[in-house]
Amino acid sequence: MNVPIFKYLTIILLFITSNIMSQSLITGLPDEEFFKINKEISSKKYYDFQNIHNWYLKYKESPFISSILAYYYCDKKEIDSAKKVLSNIHLNDNTFILGALAYIDLKESKKEDAIIKFNKSIESDSLRINQWSRFYLSQLYNEIDSFKAHEMLLDLLELYPDFAMGITELAILKSKEGQFKEAIELLLKQVNLDSTDADIYYFIAENYLKMKNYESADKYFDKTIALSPIDPLYTPLISSYIGKGRIQFSFIHDKIKAEEYYLNALELSNNKRNVLTIVGYFYIDIEDFIKAEHYFKKADKIKPILNNSMGLLFSLISQIKYNEALKFVQTQNEFSDSHQMIFYKIIIYSSIGQNENAQKEVDHLISTASPDDLRDTLQQLRNLNINIDYH
Repeated sequence: MNVPIFKYLTIILLFITSNIMSQSLITGLPDEEFFKINKEISSKKYYDFQNIHNWYLKYKESPFISSILAYYYCDKKEIDSAKKVLSNIHLNDNTFILGALAYIDLKESKKEDAIIKFNKSIESDSLRINQWSRFYLSQLYNEIDSFKAHEMLLDLLELYPDFAMGITELAILKSKEGQFKEAIELLLKQVNLDSTDADIYYFIAENYLKMKNYESADKYFDKTIALSPIDPLYTPLISSYIGKGRIQFSFIHDKIKAEEYYLNALELSNNKRNVLTIVGYFYIDIEDFIKAEHYFKKADKIKPILNNSMGLLFSLISQIKYNEALKFVQTQNEFSDSHQMIFYKIIIYSSIGQNENAQKEVDHLISTASPDDLRDTLQQLRNLNINIDYH
């Protein structure tokens, strides 16, 4: 009676042992170590280089660790370093190595080769322990077929529900599709995995803002600020102050508090050009054109861009500084064919009585602008009662 049971238990034990052995052969790690490291990496949105590097020093022969380090180097655009790491592992049929080689192909714009290798990596993953190949293949398809990418991400999260990179990517897709509530639900799940990631709170705040749930958006902007490093390169911190400024100005209608948040963002950014432009447009919104001019000029000294130039011109024209506006507009050669730049030239020339030059700019506009831009710009000029021939 006991012999069949003993045989049955022996078969089960052999099956389990076989799977454990095959898993350690695939990962190159003791099982407990693989589960621990895999869980830690999977719960993070970004690769932690210091941890990966320490694991690599300990387990240089591990295909799993080598592939993760190669992914990190690829994301840092250090492709040669990624190749060097993989050259130490001579297992080209290993699921992790195939996936990392595919990612290198992807970064080198060899998309067809990348697809082939990613699929081979997934086919060879008999134990379903390689979420990275599935994830990066879905990212690749996001550029080719967004519907397929979406489906692949859903399948990925069904297999690996706590895979942070997959959760984030799906939340981004949901947000782009206008499914803000669904995006927030995914991100709140990610908070449970890693409650210290300021990026997650910022993304939640932005989705609440799009839902016009300003109270929740403000709360999550505060959480982002509390968790953010004081670093001018850390965009979510600066953007959270800008977000709070938008809420104060547009929805609570407190200009003073809004100004405080915008200037906090500017100070934290060390006067970054794009933040100077945002602050300039805030001052246009509250019709403080002197301050708007000041910040647009500071931004223009760093690097001229069309959006900033338009703000500066609007500030000058609003102060009736037509000669200064004309002098500025005549130096903007790289934007000379922009319909927005031509629009302001027409306003300036008309305002100082140079109707012939204004007419030349109208003709220039008609010959260069797209049909939609032409229609909208001419309508704005008519609304301003500028007396010229619009053909």
